[in-house]
Amino acid sequence: MAAERNVELGYVEETEKFLLKSRFFPSKVGGVPAWLSLNPLPSAEELTCRVCSKPTVFLLQVYAPDSSKTFAFHRTVFIFICRNDNCCKANCADNLIVLRSQLPKVNDFFRSQPPAEVPIENEIDASKYAKLCRVCGGVGPKTCGKCGCVSYCSKEHQAVDWKAYHKRECSTNKTGNYFFQYIYNLAGFFSTFWEDSPWLWNWEFYRHFHEIGKIN
Repeated sequence: MAAERNVELGYVEETEKFLLKSRFFPSKVGGVPAWLSLNPLPSAEELTCRVCSKPTVFLLQVYAPDSSKTFAFHRTVFIFICRNDNCCKANCADNLIVLRSQLPKVNDFFRSQPPAEVPIENEIDASKYAKLCRVCGGVGPKTCGKCGCVSYCSKEHQAVDWKAYHKRECSTNKTGNYFFQYIYNLAGFFSTFWEDSPWLWNWEFYRHFHEIGKIN
């Protein structure tokens, strides 16, 4: 006879944004991960879909400490998933990346005592140790070529963010090469007359010159 297992069910509910930061060891769904071990983080290669070889996105994390083990006083399981529906197949988990992170009570990142549930100015998170991808929250070694202010793990996630959000907020990097910025603005101007010339093409056009000119 199989041994009985205890199963805990949880429900997703809204909460204060600051309570989802790493120092509160949250369980959360969506957004970007609140990393437990802040340094080092998983590489972009470790967060790549094993089916299509494209970068995955953060799905959820569950805080599951094990008080019987000193090295797992804090323990969190992170799950990343591929955005490509074709990678999701029955009885196959190759489109999922599951990571376990654990820390002892006394560690290099967090105090031993529970934190006060109030916002703080200098938040404790992984961005103190590395640039983070705005889309998945992983290591982001690449930056926006136009403003240089936003980081990404890959060209795929840069394109996703550009279409969804960053296109509307991106500002000119004043320290960049003005000639290439002029090319970018000129392409954007002519796109207003050509309905079949999407802005994304203009961005790729600019980025092509950006890479040749090595602005960064």
